[in-house]
Formats: sequence, structure tokens, C-alpha cells
Amino acid sequence: PHEEFLHSNTFLNALKELAGKISGTSPLPEPVGTNFIREIENLDGNERLLRILEEQVDLLAKYKDWTHKAALVAERKPTWDLLEELCDFTSGDVAMEKLLEEMESIQIDRLLLQEPDLVEPLLNKVVEMLREKVNRSKTEYNRIWHEEMVELQANDYFGKLSPEQKHKILIDHQILKEKEIKVLGARELLNDLTRTSLSNWKTAISALPAQFQAALTDAVQLAEPQAKTYSLPRKTLSSQAEIDAYIKDLRSKLEALLKDANSIILK
Repeated sequence: PHEEFLHSNTFLNALKELAGKISGTSPLPEPVGTNFIREIENLDGNERLLRILEEQVDLLAKYKDWTHKAALVAERKPTWDLLEELCDFTSGDVAMEKLLEEMESIQIDRLLLQEPDLVEPLLNKVVEMLREKVNRSKTEYNRIWHEEMVELQANDYFGKLSPEQKHKILIDHQILKEKEIKVLGARELLNDLTRTSLSNWKTAISALPAQFQAALTDAVQLAEPQAKTYSLPRKTLSSQAEIDAYIKDLRSKLEALLKDANSIILK
């Protein structure tokens, strides 16, 4: 700082502001003592100027050091916050335990400003692990999507529909296209997981066949308006006699339905 800045209240205020930026709650360092600044501020005129002149080497050293640390905080704190948010999606993951222990150590020991930087390498590890899990889920989703789409496209009823009707059905049942797999950065990955968590991916994968079945039902009803739907009764069969009775009853109900319909959609 220039000499007149050093002797001004603005300099002392800047020091206090820097002290607040470089310390606080973990993983930031412990709060920095600023009593010496208040002591200088409480002095009058010449006494204050004399005190500053006497301590200017130390004051300037603090200003330089704290300015550097404030820049590190501005760089690393958003990275730390992003790391914390991503770790919310690692719950129950045994493979993540070691990384979570490293994160806990940084927080407990207040190592945000440690050199070399401990936060960004840890973030990169977490991102790599979560990205692999997300992409594995998307790959499995796409595998099932392709299988179901091939079957749907080959269906005679779906084939009778116009391109516009097909498109609407696929949109209505959220199966228009497969999931895009690409290398996501930390922020992109967080946004992706916020939209669909790892547990929700499991649900989405399990639900996919039912979505295609519902799409086929719509296709049949459009192609054959007189078609009827029938849900197969869920029963536990323990003997050949029970199987025979179940088939006999089912046959009777299907034959009755077929009298009033061109087609029957089994669910």
C-alpha cells in the first residue's frame, strides 16, 4: 500500500475485512485476532500515526499475507462447498469412506489454506467416482431402452401409427430418446445428480419396461380402438390343479372379452 493509504482509516478497515475473510468456521482457520487494530483505532491523532509508523513493517506484512490468503479462500471455498454438495450423493457408499475421512480431516484441522491444496484433488476423486457411477447407470438404462425400443418398433400395432402419433406416445411416456453419456465437470455432475440421484437412476431403470408397455398399450388403442385391456390376476399357485383352474378361469374371461373386442391387451 502507498504510505498515505497505510496511515488512513481505510487501511485499518481493510485489515479487519481481510481478517474476516481468511478465518471463521471450519475448514477456514481459527478466527484471527484483531484487537491490535481496535487499539490503534482508539488512539488519537499523532499517537495513532506514531503507533502505525512503529508497527508499519508488521502491519504491511499482515496486509500482504492476509491479501494472499483471502485470494486462496476466494478460490478454494467454492470448491469446498461444491465438494460438500457432491458428498451428499455418496451416502452409504463404502468405496467413498476413505475420501469422506480425508474431507473430515480437512474440516476438523481447518486445512482449507494448507499448501499444497488438499481440496481440489479430493474433489477430483469424488467427481471421478460419482461420474463413473452415473455413467454406469446411464449405460444400463440405455441398454434396456434399446432392447425395449427395438421390440416396440417391431410391433405391428405401433407400426400402423403415423410418425406424429408415434412421436407423441414416446414423449408422453418419456422414452423418446436414450440418455446422453459424456464427461461431466464437477458443477455439471452436481446439476445432473440433483435432477436424478443414483437411487433415482435405479428406479428409472426398473420402471423403463413398464413405460414401454404403457406406450404399446396406447399404440394398440390408437391402432385398434375396439381393443380391450385385461390385467392378469396375481395369484400364488401351489399345485397342478390350481394351475389348471387358473388357466380355465383366465381362458373363460378372455373369450368373453374377445366377443366385444378385436384385440385384448394383457397387462
